[in-house]
Amino acid sequence: MKTTQKILLSAAIITTVLAACRKNGLTQQLPEATVQQDVFAVDYSNTDKAGSQLRATNINNAYAALGRVLFYDTRLSLNGTTSCGSCHKQELSFADNTPTSGGFSNLQTHLNSMAIVNIGRNSGFFWGMRAGSLQTLALMPVSNHREMGFEDLNEMVERVNSIPFYKENMKRISGSGKMSSWDISNALSNFLSSMQSFNSKFDLYRTSNPENEDQPGLTALENKGKDLFFHKYNCATCHSGSSNMSFGWGQSSSSANIGLDPAGTLSGDSGNFKAPTLRNIALTAPYMHDGRFQTLDQVLDHYSSGIKMNPSLSWMFRETNTITKQTQAKKLNITPDEKSALIAFLHCLTDESFTHDKRFSNPFLP
Repeated sequence: MKTTQKILLSAAIITTVLAACRKNGLTQQLPEATVQQDVFAVDYSNTDKAGSQLRATNINNAYAALGRVLFYDTRLSLNGTTSCGSCHKQELSFADNTPTSGGFSNLQTHLNSMAIVNIGRNSGFFWGMRAGSLQTLALMPVSNHREMGFEDLNEMVERVNSIPFYKENMKRISGSGKMSSWDISNALSNFLSSMQSFNSKFDLYRTSNPENEDQPGLTALENKGKDLFFHKYNCATCHSGSSNMSFGWGQSSSSANIGLDPAGTLSGDSGNFKAPTLRNIALTAPYMHDGRFQTLDQVLDHYSSGIKMNPSLSWMFRETNTITKQTQAKKLNITPDEKSALIAFLHCLTDESFTHDKRFSNPFLP
């Protein structure tokens, strides 16, 4: 009974907060925000180390520019306080440095903010892969009652169309001074698609067969970590993807069922979670879907000896006890030296040019 009362009280508080925000956010004038540079002069295409184009599918430069402004515009939240960029910070590879993030009304999100990198080359988004396309993904945080608060997207569209910057530039792009919800999601998805990272140390020195060869630009320790990653511990089974490279480093197109939520209480998916990208992983702590681990050392300790048996645990992390003949969680027993090598290799996936690229930076004046 007490639990039911607490749930009802929480629901009442959320409803009251939303009502107040709707009144304050929609009936009062929000402060003006000024774009600091001509974002439409920026080229949002990308090149790799050889100079060949690595364009995501059908990037529209004008829409990508609009998407960049929308990504950082706090007016896309109900009370004008929170933008996409509030929880996805460029210096952190567009992740967040807290286990969960604070939304527009100071309510916490349920899950850790995933890094945004090379997602234009993948499908199945969010930890539970509940969005099948970037267009669908783009507006889900905007309409989430914890994140940005516009449960009625028509209200958000109405607000965007009242802002001179969007009216003027949409008229230049399409001849119409109005943006639809499709235009907004299309702009955001074009910008997200342009956010590509291919200039890590590993990229710059990789050979034609990097899984099986030592890389000439990596240290002995980094090469040892690479070998452990691809072979002994086979981490690439889950952490691969489609990044126009032989072994990805984009986000995986499959869900990693590794028992992170044994109770299955978060989304009813029995502990299934998307395997995140490892690009810029050294910058994206805390780790796991709930941000439980603060360091890569702790993550590797978890895989070494901390995995718990539960019904949804992947076969990759199960083994049969030779004495009891019972199925149990596998312990990888990673040695301290191996852990140091694996972490050294993971640091080779950091791309500082991506985290400092002005094309993806906040275009608004402070």
